[in-house]
Amino acid sequence: MYDHDEVEALRREVRRLKAQVFALEEEKADLHRRYAYVCQELERTRAMVQPSSLRTATCHRQQDVNEKSQRTSR
Repeated sequence: MYDHDEVEALRREVRRLKAQVFALEEEKADLHRRYAYVCQELERTRAMVQPSSLRTATCHRQQDVNEKSQRTSR
């Protein structure tokens, strides 16, 4: 069937792929940790910002959008 060299080449390829999967799993775990940290920081930032300033910023942005759409429709 297979000669010895082919079997060894396939074994090396399997080892290489297993190592690659392991590295990707570690990278995925690291990305999940970093994502969780960013989410926590975002929540802390949102908690520190006054709700009224968020409404004001949203209102200003909406007002800008309305003004731009009125200018382009003329």
